[in-house]
Formats: sequence, C-alpha cells, structure tokens
Amino acid sequence: MEAVHGTAPDIAGQDKANPTALLLSSVMMLRHLGLVDKAEAIQNAVLGTIAEGKYRCALHLCTFCGACVQDQ
Repeated sequence: MEAVHGTAPDIAGQDKANPTALLLSSVMMLRHLGLVDKAEAIQNAVLGTIAEGKYRCALHLCTFCGACVQDQ
C-alpha cells in the first residue's frame, strides 16, 4: 500500500506531480483497515475528477485511466 515513484526532485515546485497513485494507495489502506466507506469516498472523488476531464497529468505517463493524452 505504497505509491513508490521516488521523490521526483527534478520536478519539485513545478506543479507537475500527479497524486493519483498516492490517493489510490490510501484507498487500499483504508479498505484493509475496514474503513470501506472512507475508501469509497476517496476513490469516487479521484475517479470523478478524472472523468471530468478538466485536469490531466503533465507527465503523460498515466495508463490507469486513459485520461492523459500527450499534447502535440
């Protein structure tokens, strides 16, 4: 239950970090602890934000949701 991607010092302070993995890791932890209602609330918020399409990751590496499209 850990989002393992390193600390990314090369993009620090540039608003490029994508917190999706960290949030979904917290969902797994909450489910493990039996806090399913809290896990569902966070997961629904994450997926709702992705579905909204307003925010895309700056790194174009996401394969989880397909919402990240490389800009030309």
